[in-house]
Amino acid sequence: MSQWRKWCVQTEYCVGVESELVRKAFTQIQVPLHSISFTDDEMLYVTNMRDLQSLFSQQEKRLSGLTPRDIGAKHVGH
Repeated sequence: MSQWRKWCVQTEYCVGVESELVRKAFTQIQVPLHSISFTDDEMLYVTNMRDLQSLFSQQEKRLSGLTPRDIGAKHVGH
């Protein structure tokens, strides 16, 4: 739990706390990235998703912001 807390209070999430090896690992991933966020996620907002995506260096990145209604649900959450 304390490791997760350290990650969450950093602008760069886990990369801001862990070693440079972690940062390098993120930049070496070279596959298309499609992230999905939900408007009712109580813990991870769309701005957080953008921050997480910025850790990856690949060129092809997409972020879809969905509402629960978009998938026929009343609530999705985290």
